[in-house]
Amino acid sequence: MAKEKTYGEKLKDPRWQKMRLEVMQRDGFKCANCNSAENTLHVHHKFYVYGNEPWEYELVDLLTLCEICHEDEEFCKHDFNITVKHLLRQGKSYRDLMNHILQILEY
Repeated sequence: MAKEKTYGEKLKDPRWQKMRLEVMQRDGFKCANCNSAENTLHVHHKFYVYGNEPWEYELVDLLTLCEICHEDEEFCKHDFNITVKHLLRQGKSYRDLMNHILQILEY
């Protein structure tokens, strides 16, 4: 049985490298958030689907972010996930959970 690759190893896969280049080219090799072309660039997954490999997403699900914006985005994603888990542990209803999420997203 083959050992499962780490996420870091998967990011070296030619399929991911090709997709990463396509996203960066589409975004003009600059951050889609702050337009920086000076900082190190990353390709960000807007969301993850359990079981998907990094290259098993549509291009619209990915975007080029500079290192600073990428860290901010990952922090927000992490904070959002913690908030949702906390609300679920409190036994909030689906409606309460959705209302809270919509408030976070400023709808």
